[in-house]
Amino acid sequence: MKVLHDGGREFTSNKFKNYLVLNEIKDKQIPKGCPQEQGKVEAYNKIVIAEFLQVEELIDMKDGIEKYESFVNSYNHEREYGGINGMTPSEKFMKCLKQPRLYTKTRQKVSVMLVHCFVNHVWNYNK
Repeated sequence: MKVLHDGGREFTSNKFKNYLVLNEIKDKQIPKGCPQEQGKVEAYNKIVIAEFLQVEELIDMKDGIEKYESFVNSYNHEREYGGINGMTPSEKFMKCLKQPRLYTKTRQKVSVMLVHCFVNHVWNYNK
């Protein structure tokens, strides 16, 4: 797993770096000059805040992880998006599998984005 971030203070603190090491999560900073990568994460962050964090009552880390996994499953397999022609992210991903050059890049972006968002929100939620 990796955390994709812009190198802001919250991602360069020793506390955050220790959290990543303890949980065997790799640290990946978005390359300078590639702000489009951050836009995808920020859009997802807004969805997680509005549709998960403001809706769910999280009792502890275990409860949060279970509820977040359910949210991500729904997000990826049930929620349709206008930006991808009414498909779900999993449908879009499967479509990309048929295009070998996009397969690795797409798979990597999806997993990095989801891990980043979860760690970012858990981190902010537990402050």
